Formats: sequence, structure tokens, C-alpha cells
Amino acid sequence: MTSLAREVAFKSPLTNLDATELLNLDYQYLNDLFGAYEHIGSTAEKKKLSKVLCDALLVSARSEEEIFFPEIKKCLKEKGLVSAIIMEHSILKYLVAEIENLDADSVIYDIKIKVLGEHLKQLVREKQSKLFPKVIASGKVDLWRLGAELSAFKAAIKRNSHSA
Repeated sequence: MTSLAREVAFKSPLTNLDATELLNLDYQYLNDLFGAYEHIGSTAEKKKLSKVLCDALLVSARSEEEIFFPEIKKCLKEKGLVSAIIMEHSILKYLVAEIENLDADSVIYDIKIKVLGEHLKQLVREKQSKLFPKVIASGKVDLWRLGAELSAFKAAIKRNSHSA
């Protein structure tokens, strides 16, 4: 266990989850944010919530790309699935960048948010139906250790973003 993972596992009040459970909670949180966005009327509130949504999405994607995917690539025979998901992440990041460069009162702002949400839903379904079962079935990944590392990584990103 890395020192960062140990810090989360033993010094944090957070409940330690296996990596797939933790990622599923991320996906649920993101889905909830997209749902909340649909009910907002004011442009200022939309901009505020879209910032939270895009930041959370980028943190989730980064944690998967830097912690989760490298680890699971070692155990899966079919590496193409992970590569395809990483490519889908680049599309999500592209959409986030476009949203961040738009005015919230732009005609296409809501459309971009909706497209981002739909793309994320499809990607999450793919991860949950294809990737996670293969990772779990392999039995070669310590999902609890990986979950602690993901938690620690995300906590470090949040600490760094607050201090910046």
C-alpha cells in the first residue's frame, strides 16, 4: 500500500470502498449533478453548477486514467477495451473544454451540457457492463487497495485545487 493510500485507509474518516464501488459513486454523483442542472432556470446558477459538474468529471476521469486504468491494464488480456474507454474520456474532456469556453447564456450551452451528460451515461454503462465485470472476474486486482489509492488521489487533487 502506498503511503498516500495508507493515509486515506487509516487516518481518514472516509469509508474505504473497493475501486468499482467508489467509481460507481462518482458516476451517481455526476448523474445527480446533470439531473439538478435540468431544473435550474437562472444563467448564473447554470454556470455555477456546470463548473462543479465539469470539475468533478475531470477529477473522476483523471483518477481513472492515472490510477485505475494503469493497474487494470496489467491484469486484463483485452487491453483494447481500456484504450477505447480512454479515447472516450478524451471526448468528454473536449466537451468540457468547449463548455468552459462558452457563455452560459449561449444558445448552445444547454445543448453541450446535455450532450456531455448523454455521452457520460453511455460511457458509464460500458464501464459497468463490460469493464468492471472483467476486472472483478480476473481476481488479479486488489480492488480495496486500488479504492484507497483512488480516494487518496482525489483528496490530494481537491486539496491542491483549494490551495491554488
